[in-house]
Amino acid sequence: MPRLRLPLRASLAAPLLAALSISAGASAAPPAARALAALPAPHAAVAGGLPLAFAPRPAADGSGRMLPAAATAPVVLRFASPPTAADIAALRTAGVSVRLDEAGAPITFGRHLLAEVSAEAAAAAATLPRVEEIRHDGPVFPPPRPLDETAAEVEAPDVWGTRTDAGIPLAGAGMTICDIDSGIDVFHPLFFRADGGAHDWIDVDQNGTFSPGVDGVDLDGDGAVDPLRVQDSLVQDYWDDSPPLDSDDPGFAPGLDFLYADTNDNQARDYGPDAGFTEADPTYGERLFVADDVNRNGRLDLGEKVVALGTSKVSAFRLNRRTYRRGTNLIDVPVGESFSHGTGAAGVFAAGARGLTRLVGIAPEADLVMATDEQGTSEVTMTHFCIRQGARVVLHEYAPWVGYHLDGSSPMEALIDETATKKDGSSVVHINPAGNLSTSKKLSVRPVQAGAETAVPIVVPETEEYRLFGASFLWRDEARPLALTLEDPTGLAVPLPEYGAAYAEWHDGFEIYVERAISERGTALVTVYVFSPEGDPVPSGTWTLRVTDTSEAGTPDLPFVAYVLDDVSGWGQGIHFPDFESEEHLIGYPGTADHGLAVAASTGHGWYGGTPGERAFYSGRGHRIDGESILWVTAPDDPISAKVGGNLAIFGGTSGASPHVAGAAALLLQANPMWSGDDVKQAIARGALFEGDKAPDDDIGWGKLRIYQSLYGEPPPGGSAPSVWVPRVQATVGEEAELAIHASDGDEPASALLLDVDREYDGTYEERLSSPSLRVRYDAEGTYRVKVRVTDSTGREAAALAFIDVTARVEPPAPENEPVSPPEDRDTGCGCSTPASPGLASPAALGVLGLLLLSRRRRR
Repeated sequence: MPRLRLPLRASLAAPLLAALSISAGASAAPPAARALAALPAPHAAVAGGLPLAFAPRPAADGSGRMLPAAATAPVVLRFASPPTAADIAALRTAGVSVRLDEAGAPITFGRHLLAEVSAEAAAAAATLPRVEEIRHDGPVFPPPRPLDETAAEVEAPDVWGTRTDAGIPLAGAGMTICDIDSGIDVFHPLFFRADGGAHDWIDVDQNGTFSPGVDGVDLDGDGAVDPLRVQDSLVQDYWDDSPPLDSDDPGFAPGLDFLYADTNDNQARDYGPDAGFTEADPTYGERLFVADDVNRNGRLDLGEKVVALGTSKVSAFRLNRRTYRRGTNLIDVPVGESFSHGTGAAGVFAAGARGLTRLVGIAPEADLVMATDEQGTSEVTMTHFCIRQGARVVLHEYAPWVGYHLDGSSPMEALIDETATKKDGSSVVHINPAGNLSTSKKLSVRPVQAGAETAVPIVVPETEEYRLFGASFLWRDEARPLALTLEDPTGLAVPLPEYGAAYAEWHDGFEIYVERAISERGTALVTVYVFSPEGDPVPSGTWTLRVTDTSEAGTPDLPFVAYVLDDVSGWGQGIHFPDFESEEHLIGYPGTADHGLAVAASTGHGWYGGTPGERAFYSGRGHRIDGESILWVTAPDDPISAKVGGNLAIFGGTSGASPHVAGAAALLLQANPMWSGDDVKQAIARGALFEGDKAPDDDIGWGKLRIYQSLYGEPPPGGSAPSVWVPRVQATVGEEAELAIHASDGDEPASALLLDVDREYDGTYEERLSSPSLRVRYDAEGTYRVKVRVTDSTGREAAALAFIDVTARVEPPAPENEPVSPPEDRDTGCGCSTPASPGLASPAALGVLGLLLLSRRRRR
């Protein structure tokens, strides 16, 4: 593969190569060495590794893939003051593609503007007098993304039992949560609402129990039965698809498994445009159902219905540069395995249906927006997309640590701060995983002495082939004169530039990119990447950064912070520091924003080890590089969540913890829509359970997430759920019958319980009772059902089905020798008539009906 030579090298970084030099400390003759000089940089500072976007390079997410050279790259431009129309016109003249919102207006915030540039356009824009910085939007070496009882632990079900002032359950309705992540499986059953109506199932084989693949539904009323087959919710390991919880049971488990109407009887669920379905088809394929297991006995009994799923919870999905929208083209999303991380995260905050599925997200009635860039970039662009979709909560499912000042000064962090502090009802809560760097030895903090040289060793293990050596070096005194030299295991030593960006050949086919910049908050940052565009491994052994401080003797020691990154180890130990390893600053970007909300992880179930309730050993911890305490709250990891393909997975890491907090933020905003992001943060801090000495601390922030206490300032009420049952009633056609409702609660009197009735058993409770009885009347024979719900003062619920067997009135025999009277005319004089309501047939009638329908089973 020929090496890419970039226009940026000539215009932004020339001259790159200085005279050859060889370190005197080399133990053997090294390859020809090239010293990188400080660059005569143009007016604008190129930042974020922008030149590397136009070069082939290894990904740093452990996938082993090579990122291709891009023709264009997303950027954030910073101006001396908010950009004007003249600035935008000048950018367009320079060949810059300015990003526009849905209304056609340039996307700006503060002094920043979003755009797309080629290498040539970046070089031209850099010469514009008002442009201060052109920064790549997102990391050029994308790092790994950070990874039913956990919902109960954070008190979500307790909050669902409470209501807004308008009487709406606090389950996320009206809220939009946007997840910036790897994508979402829009066909997964957990991401459809249970709004398709309640339907009778037909006992085709007359055995009195539900038989998957035999019994079915007749949705169109044509007398032909579509068999209901099981879509098994297999719980798999996130990494290798094995079923760790013995969930590969072929039987039907109501609340966990789903059913689908196999209309063509091919024993597989067909869905998507390739199977002939359109955006207008509910669930985008053969119809999905969930069992209404009213009596909670783990079976689908005769009389209980199946509830059809219908509308997608996903309102919009931006994938790279294309947007898919519910009601327009969401069915066209090209779902792939790479969507697994986002599917798992979204499941934690939005999956399922209360009262019907066992797995229910923290805010299951919220709308869901997904924003994905498959190269792992464009984070500012994606965040703007989320906000423009009306998201009040944005979950940033990424936490890079190399290439950032980590002091709250970046454009992304400025956007977070701007939108989190609004007081007009449009404020956004930004949720950020802290990351999983603890115990990885990827951070070192050591003192640098004035007037001396300090060696910082970095080990590249021989046990793996690493194709990327990445590092960031930071210090908080921008005036401190530090000279840096990097030496690799071959003995080649290269002085690093004192300012600007340099991109050059290293040796033996390797290239080096160095960028040095001081943030607006006074943090000095030097970022180094060494890699081969051909994908060859970097030299193994000990690399050394030599730091020389020419300050006067007696100047206080300077804390020198260093991070490393590679393409193999992800969050675990790979390239690492053998000494002075630290746990002080392990919160990834943009959790370092002033007004963001950084989330640590505690062990949830403990599927992968650890003690439930304790801080997870890997969880990012510490404080910001400037000493600010930014770790905010802790939530449980390893929930069971959605997985691409319709199954479930154990979803761990701070990626599994943070969606709990995103869902919590949506519930708090639903209850208090005028709150700002900061208001939500403070409420979460007030309600958190802290078991240490003084909050906040560097391990768990303000404590463990407790949503009910954040909302109401007190623990959720104790006690148990109520119970209810209704004896079966015999009735006569045309006559009233009374149902006696037996409701009780061990914690409060029956008179305090609320009773609601769904007379048609269609999923809508249309009547509240003033007493524990209900009068019913039916004008046709059959068995009818009424669904009764009881709710106690804590919001806990129970339900029961009432069965009413209606038979014809038996007229007494006429006396002998007397004529039989004609039927009484019951015309009320209104000139109208009402057809008899259809009822549920008796078991015997169901058997006959089942035989008839079995003979008419569709054959397609």
